[in-house]
Amino acid sequence: MTVEQNQLPLNQIFLGDSMELLNSLPDECVDLIVSSPPYNLGKEYEAKQALDIYNSFSMKVAGLILSAVATSKNSIKSKRRSPRSYFDT
Repeated sequence: MTVEQNQLPLNQIFLGDSMELLNSLPDECVDLIVSSPPYNLGKEYEAKQALDIYNSFSMKVAGLILSAVATSKNSIKSKRRSPRSYFDT
């Protein structure tokens, strides 16, 4: 399901699979994304993955987040150009 920017409800919280939800959003349509990503630490509630698989997934999600977040002169997005710059690896 793809959502057109003019069809997005205002002041809405979305809960869902990050890849599916972010893929359905138009570019620069949201002002804030709050996320609790898997940290790949082997906690009981997450499956630990090989570092290359974890990094690949994280980069895909970060790229989708960068596409969805609106650019403004005050946003962190205006200061960073690559999804890689969001990770301390």
